[in-house]
Amino acid sequence: MPNTVPDAPVVEVALGVVEDAAGRVLVGQRGADQHLPGRLEFPGGKLEPGEDPVEALTRELFEETGLTVHRAVPCLQLEHDYGDRRVRLHVFRVHGHDGRVAEREGRVLSWQDAASLDPAAFPAANAPILRMLRLPPFLLVTPDPGTAAAIDATVKRVATRLQDGDIGLLQIRAPSLGFGDYRSLVRELMAQVRPTGVEVLLNAPPDWLDALPAAGIHLPERRWRGLTRRPEVSGPVGVSVHDVTGAREAAHRVAPDLAVAGPVRPTSTHPGAPVLGWTGLAELAAASPVSIYALGGLEASDLSRARASGACGVAAIRGLLERSGA
Repeated sequence: MPNTVPDAPVVEVALGVVEDAAGRVLVGQRGADQHLPGRLEFPGGKLEPGEDPVEALTRELFEETGLTVHRAVPCLQLEHDYGDRRVRLHVFRVHGHDGRVAEREGRVLSWQDAASLDPAAFPAANAPILRMLRLPPFLLVTPDPGTAAAIDATVKRVATRLQDGDIGLLQIRAPSLGFGDYRSLVRELMAQVRPTGVEVLLNAPPDWLDALPAAGIHLPERRWRGLTRRPEVSGPVGVSVHDVTGAREAAHRVAPDLAVAGPVRPTSTHPGAPVLGWTGLAELAAASPVSIYALGGLEASDLSRARASGACGVAAIRGLLERSGA
Protein backbone atom coordinates (compact mmCIF):
# COMPACT_ATOMS: atom_id res chain seq x y z
CA MET A 1 0.00 0.00 0.00
CA PRO A 2 1.49 3.40 -0.93
CA ASN A 3 2.05 5.86 1.86
CA THR A 4 -0.89 8.21 2.15
CA VAL A 5 1.15 10.63 4.26
CA PRO A 6 4.44 10.89 2.31
CA ASP A 7 5.84 13.69 4.46
CA ALA A 8 5.12 11.98 7.77
CA PRO A 9 8.28 11.29 9.81
CA VAL A 10 9.46 7.73 10.24
CA VAL A 11 8.50 6.28 13.63
CA GLU A 12 11.67 4.86 15.22
CA VAL A 13 11.05 1.71 17.28
CA ALA A 14 13.35 -0.59 19.29
CA LEU A 15 12.29 -4.25 19.55
CA GLY A 16 13.80 -7.05 21.61
CA VAL A 17 13.88 -10.75 20.78
CA VAL A 18 14.06 -12.14 24.33
CA GLU A 19 14.73 -15.86 24.71
CA ASP A 20 14.48 -18.06 27.81
CA ALA A 21 16.67 -21.02 28.73
CA ALA A 22 14.45 -23.34 26.68
CA GLY A 23 14.85 -21.21 23.55
CA ARG A 24 11.31 -19.81 23.64
CA VAL A 25 10.74 -16.16 22.76
CA LEU A 26 8.77 -13.58 24.71
CA VAL A 27 5.72 -12.35 22.80
CA GLY A 28 3.10 -9.76 23.69
CA GLN A 29 -0.26 -8.75 22.28
CA ARG A 30 -1.01 -5.22 21.12
CA GLY A 31 -3.65 -3.35 23.08
CA ALA A 32 -6.93 -2.00 21.73
CA ASP A 33 -5.58 1.56 21.76
CA GLN A 34 -2.51 0.72 19.67
CA HIS A 35 -1.81 0.60 15.95
CA LEU A 36 -2.88 -2.84 14.62
CA PRO A 37 -4.70 -3.85 17.83
CA GLY A 38 -4.74 -7.52 18.74
CA ARG A 39 -1.66 -8.41 16.72
CA LEU A 40 1.19 -10.22 18.41
CA GLU A 41 4.44 -8.32 18.87
CA PHE A 42 7.93 -8.48 20.26
CA PRO A 43 8.38 -6.25 23.32
CA GLY A 44 9.74 -2.77 22.77
CA GLY A 45 8.53 0.66 21.80
CA LYS A 46 9.13 4.07 20.30
CA LEU A 47 12.35 5.99 20.80
CA GLU A 48 12.04 9.23 22.72
CA PRO A 49 13.52 12.34 21.04
CA GLY A 50 17.32 12.06 21.12
CA GLU A 51 17.21 8.56 22.62
CA ASP A 52 19.60 5.83 21.50
CA PRO A 53 17.92 2.58 20.31
CA VAL A 54 19.56 0.42 22.98
CA GLU A 55 18.52 2.92 25.67
CA ALA A 56 14.97 2.83 24.36
CA LEU A 57 15.00 -0.97 24.33
CA THR A 58 16.23 -1.16 27.92
CA ARG A 59 13.62 1.34 29.10
CA GLU A 60 10.72 -0.17 27.17
CA LEU A 61 11.45 -3.77 28.18
CA PHE A 62 11.57 -2.82 31.84
CA GLU A 63 8.36 -0.80 31.58
CA GLU A 64 6.51 -3.51 29.63
CA THR A 65 7.91 -6.75 31.05
CA GLY A 66 9.81 -6.01 34.26
CA LEU A 67 13.02 -7.45 32.77
CA THR A 68 16.35 -5.69 33.16
CA VAL A 69 18.48 -5.92 30.01
CA HIS A 70 22.19 -6.56 30.49
CA ARG A 71 23.26 -7.42 26.95
CA ALA A 72 21.42 -6.71 23.70
CA VAL A 73 22.91 -7.17 20.25
CA PRO A 74 21.51 -5.29 17.22
CA CYS A 75 20.74 -7.79 14.45
CA LEU A 76 18.33 -6.20 11.96
CA GLN A 77 17.13 -2.77 10.87
CA LEU A 78 13.79 -2.89 9.09
CA GLU A 79 11.68 -0.24 7.39
CA HIS A 80 8.04 -0.69 6.51
CA ASP A 81 5.32 1.49 5.06
CA TYR A 82 1.85 0.69 6.44
CA GLY A 83 0.18 3.36 4.32
CA ASP A 84 -0.87 5.52 7.25
CA ARG A 85 2.59 5.49 8.84
CA ARG A 86 6.17 4.48 8.23
CA VAL A 87 8.26 2.64 10.82
CA ARG A 88 11.92 1.84 11.26
CA LEU A 89 12.53 -1.12 13.56
CA HIS A 90 15.85 -1.47 15.39
CA VAL A 91 15.82 -5.17 16.27
CA PHE A 92 17.96 -6.62 19.07
CA ARG A 93 18.58 -10.13 20.32
CA VAL A 94 18.61 -9.91 24.11
CA HIS A 95 21.30 -12.31 25.30
CA GLY A 96 21.47 -11.16 28.91
CA HIS A 97 18.61 -10.19 31.22
CA ASP A 98 17.29 -10.82 34.70
CA GLY A 99 14.09 -10.40 36.66
CA ARG A 100 10.73 -12.11 36.34
CA VAL A 101 8.32 -11.35 33.53
CA ALA A 102 5.46 -9.17 34.75
CA GLU A 103 2.50 -8.11 32.63
CA ARG A 104 2.70 -4.36 32.89
CA GLU A 105 0.80 -1.62 31.05
CA GLY A 106 -2.04 -4.05 30.41
CA ARG A 107 0.08 -6.21 28.10
CA VAL A 108 -0.54 -9.95 27.77
CA LEU A 109 2.84 -11.70 27.63
CA SER A 110 3.77 -15.31 26.95
CA TRP A 111 6.77 -17.48 26.13
CA GLN A 112 6.25 -19.18 22.77
CA ASP A 113 8.13 -21.60 20.55
CA ALA A 114 9.63 -19.59 17.69
CA ALA A 115 8.92 -22.28 15.10
CA SER A 116 5.20 -22.18 15.90
CA LEU A 117 4.74 -18.42 15.52
CA ASP A 118 2.34 -17.48 12.73
CA PRO A 119 3.57 -14.50 10.66
CA ALA A 120 -0.04 -13.56 9.92
CA ALA A 121 -0.56 -12.87 13.63
CA PHE A 122 2.19 -10.20 13.65
CA PRO A 123 2.47 -6.80 11.97
CA ALA A 124 3.86 -7.19 8.45
CA ALA A 125 7.09 -5.41 9.35
CA ASN A 126 7.98 -8.31 11.68
CA ALA A 127 8.25 -10.92 8.89
CA PRO A 128 12.08 -10.78 8.67
CA ILE A 129 12.34 -11.25 12.45
CA LEU A 130 10.25 -14.41 12.26
CA ARG A 131 12.39 -15.70 9.37
CA MET A 132 15.51 -15.03 11.43
CA LEU A 133 14.18 -17.10 14.32
CA ARG A 134 13.68 -20.09 12.03
CA LEU A 135 17.20 -20.06 10.61
CA PRO A 136 19.61 -22.76 11.85
CA PRO A 137 23.01 -21.86 13.33
CA PHE A 138 25.21 -23.52 10.69
CA LEU A 139 25.27 -23.23 6.90
CA LEU A 140 27.68 -25.70 5.28
CA VAL A 141 29.03 -24.76 1.85
CA THR A 142 30.23 -27.73 -0.19
CA PRO A 143 33.85 -27.89 -1.30
CA ASP A 144 34.26 -27.65 -5.06
CA PRO A 145 34.99 -31.16 -6.42
CA GLY A 146 36.95 -29.61 -9.26
CA THR A 147 36.34 -32.56 -11.60
CA ALA A 148 33.63 -35.14 -12.24
CA ALA A 149 35.93 -37.84 -10.91
CA ALA A 150 35.92 -36.20 -7.44
CA ILE A 151 32.12 -35.91 -7.10
CA ASP A 152 31.64 -39.21 -5.25
CA ALA A 153 34.34 -38.37 -2.71
CA THR A 154 32.82 -34.92 -2.13
CA VAL A 155 29.36 -36.39 -1.61
CA LYS A 156 30.76 -38.88 0.89
CA ARG A 157 32.54 -36.15 2.89
CA VAL A 158 29.46 -33.94 3.04
CA ALA A 159 27.11 -36.84 3.87
CA THR A 160 29.40 -37.93 6.70
CA ARG A 161 29.40 -34.41 8.16
CA LEU A 162 25.60 -34.14 7.97
CA GLN A 163 25.30 -37.21 10.19
CA ASP A 164 26.37 -35.04 13.15
CA GLY A 165 22.93 -33.42 12.99
CA ASP A 166 23.91 -29.80 13.64
CA ILE A 167 23.94 -28.55 10.04
CA GLY A 168 20.61 -26.99 9.04
CA LEU A 169 21.44 -25.49 5.64
CA LEU A 170 23.59 -26.81 2.80
CA GLN A 171 24.75 -24.64 -0.08
CA ILE A 172 25.83 -26.73 -3.08
CA ARG A 173 28.61 -24.70 -4.66
CA ALA A 174 30.86 -26.08 -7.41
CA PRO A 175 32.06 -23.28 -9.72
CA SER A 176 34.48 -25.59 -11.56
CA LEU A 177 31.75 -27.93 -12.78
CA GLY A 178 29.68 -27.54 -15.92
CA PHE A 179 25.95 -28.12 -15.98
CA GLY A 180 25.97 -31.90 -16.42
CA ASP A 181 28.49 -32.56 -13.65
CA TYR A 182 26.85 -30.05 -11.33
CA ARG A 183 23.51 -31.80 -11.86
CA SER A 184 25.13 -35.13 -10.94
CA LEU A 185 26.57 -33.58 -7.77
CA VAL A 186 23.20 -32.12 -6.80
CA ARG A 187 21.31 -35.35 -7.43
CA GLU A 188 23.76 -37.43 -5.41
CA LEU A 189 23.83 -34.94 -2.53
CA MET A 190 20.05 -34.51 -2.48
CA ALA A 191 19.64 -38.27 -2.12
CA GLN A 192 21.81 -38.06 1.01
CA VAL A 193 20.22 -34.87 2.34
CA ARG A 194 16.51 -35.72 2.09
CA PRO A 195 16.45 -38.06 5.13
CA THR A 196 18.21 -35.44 7.31
CA GLY A 197 15.74 -32.58 6.86
CA VAL A 198 18.56 -30.20 5.91
CA GLU A 199 17.44 -27.45 3.50
CA VAL A 200 19.45 -27.03 0.31
CA LEU A 201 20.47 -23.87 -1.54
CA LEU A 202 21.67 -24.35 -5.12
CA ASN A 203 24.49 -21.99 -6.07
CA ALA A 204 24.00 -22.17 -9.82
CA PRO A 205 22.85 -20.01 -12.73
CA PRO A 206 19.07 -19.46 -12.50
CA ASP A 207 18.57 -20.90 -16.00
CA TRP A 208 19.84 -24.27 -14.73
CA LEU A 209 17.18 -24.58 -12.05
CA ASP A 210 14.39 -26.14 -14.13
CA ALA A 211 16.60 -29.15 -14.81
CA LEU A 212 17.72 -29.56 -11.18
CA PRO A 213 15.89 -31.03 -8.16
CA ALA A 214 13.60 -28.58 -6.37
CA ALA A 215 15.43 -26.61 -3.68
CA GLY A 216 16.31 -23.11 -2.57
CA ILE A 217 18.87 -20.91 -4.25
CA HIS A 218 21.96 -18.93 -3.26
CA LEU A 219 22.72 -15.87 -5.36
CA PRO A 220 26.24 -14.41 -5.44
CA GLU A 221 26.25 -10.65 -5.85
CA ARG A 222 26.86 -10.82 -9.60
CA ARG A 223 23.63 -12.84 -9.96
CA TRP A 224 21.22 -11.05 -7.62
CA ARG A 225 22.16 -7.69 -9.13
CA GLY A 226 20.81 -8.98 -12.44
CA LEU A 227 17.37 -9.73 -10.96
CA THR A 228 14.41 -7.51 -10.15
CA ARG A 229 12.26 -9.96 -8.18
CA ARG A 230 12.56 -12.96 -5.90
CA PRO A 231 13.27 -16.21 -7.78
CA GLU A 232 10.42 -18.72 -7.78
CA VAL A 233 12.03 -21.61 -5.91
CA SER A 234 10.71 -24.14 -3.42
CA GLY A 235 13.19 -23.33 -0.65
CA PRO A 236 14.96 -20.36 0.93
CA VAL A 237 16.65 -17.61 -1.06
CA GLY A 238 20.14 -16.62 0.06
CA VAL A 239 22.44 -13.87 -1.20
CA SER A 240 26.07 -12.85 -0.81
CA VAL A 241 26.67 -9.31 0.45
CA HIS A 242 29.71 -7.35 1.54
CA ASP A 243 28.29 -4.16 3.03
CA VAL A 244 25.08 -2.53 4.24
CA THR A 245 24.37 -0.94 0.87
CA GLY A 246 24.49 -4.36 -0.79
CA ALA A 247 22.30 -5.94 1.90
CA ARG A 248 19.65 -3.25 1.47
CA GLU A 249 19.70 -3.46 -2.31
CA ALA A 250 19.49 -7.25 -2.26
CA ALA A 251 16.54 -7.04 0.12
CA HIS A 252 14.78 -4.66 -2.26
CA ARG A 253 15.51 -6.69 -5.38
CA VAL A 254 14.97 -10.32 -4.35
CA ALA A 255 13.54 -10.34 -0.78
CA PRO A 256 16.03 -12.96 0.47
CA ASP A 257 15.59 -15.08 3.58
CA LEU A 258 19.25 -14.81 4.53
CA ALA A 259 22.52 -13.20 3.51
CA VAL A 260 26.07 -14.50 3.75
CA ALA A 261 28.59 -11.76 4.57
CA GLY A 262 32.35 -11.80 4.73
CA PRO A 263 35.10 -12.54 4.81
CA VAL A 264 35.29 -11.94 8.52
CA ARG A 265 38.87 -13.25 8.56
CA PRO A 266 41.43 -13.70 5.76
CA THR A 267 40.90 -16.90 3.76
CA SER A 268 43.01 -18.97 1.39
CA THR A 269 40.13 -19.16 -1.10
CA HIS A 270 39.98 -15.35 -1.46
CA PRO A 271 43.52 -14.09 -0.80
CA GLY A 272 43.80 -10.33 -0.65
CA ALA A 273 40.04 -9.78 -0.33
CA PRO A 274 39.00 -6.92 2.00
CA VAL A 275 38.24 -8.30 5.46
CA LEU A 276 35.18 -7.23 7.46
CA GLY A 277 36.50 -8.25 10.87
CA TRP A 278 34.15 -8.69 13.81
CA THR A 279 33.55 -4.95 14.10
CA GLY A 280 32.60 -4.66 10.45
CA LEU A 281 30.32 -7.67 10.75
CA ALA A 282 28.56 -6.11 13.75
CA GLU A 283 28.05 -2.82 11.89
CA LEU A 284 26.63 -4.67 8.88
CA ALA A 285 24.29 -6.88 10.92
CA ALA A 286 22.98 -3.95 12.96
CA ALA A 287 21.86 -2.08 9.84
CA SER A 288 20.94 -4.99 7.57
CA PRO A 289 17.29 -5.69 6.64
CA VAL A 290 18.10 -9.39 6.19
CA SER A 291 19.59 -11.91 8.63
CA ILE A 292 23.34 -12.39 8.26
CA TYR A 293 25.50 -15.51 8.30
CA ALA A 294 29.16 -14.78 9.04
CA LEU A 295 31.59 -16.26 6.49
CA GLY A 296 35.32 -16.37 6.01
CA GLY A 297 37.91 -18.26 8.03
CA LEU A 298 35.32 -19.38 10.59
CA GLU A 299 34.34 -22.67 12.20
CA ALA A 300 31.65 -23.99 14.53
CA SER A 301 33.42 -22.68 17.63
CA ASP A 302 32.98 -19.12 16.30
CA LEU A 303 29.19 -19.29 16.61
CA SER A 304 28.94 -17.46 19.93
CA ARG A 305 31.16 -14.63 18.71
CA ALA A 306 29.22 -14.41 15.44
CA ARG A 307 25.96 -14.10 17.37
CA ALA A 308 27.52 -11.55 19.69
CA SER A 309 28.21 -9.55 16.53
CA GLY A 310 24.57 -9.74 15.40
CA ALA A 311 24.84 -12.63 12.94
CA CYS A 312 22.33 -15.47 13.16
CA GLY A 313 24.93 -18.13 12.42
CA VAL A 314 28.13 -19.26 10.75
CA ALA A 315 28.66 -20.29 7.12
CA ALA A 316 31.80 -22.13 6.08
CA ILE A 317 33.36 -24.74 3.84
CA ARG A 318 36.39 -26.25 5.55
CA GLY A 319 35.62 -24.77 8.97
CA LEU A 320 32.37 -26.75 9.23
CA LEU A 321 33.21 -29.73 7.04
CA GLU A 322 36.28 -30.72 9.01
CA ARG A 323 34.63 -30.48 12.41
CA SER A 324 33.87 -34.20 12.35
CA GLY A 325 37.23 -35.08 10.90
CA ALA A 326 35.72 -35.70 7.48
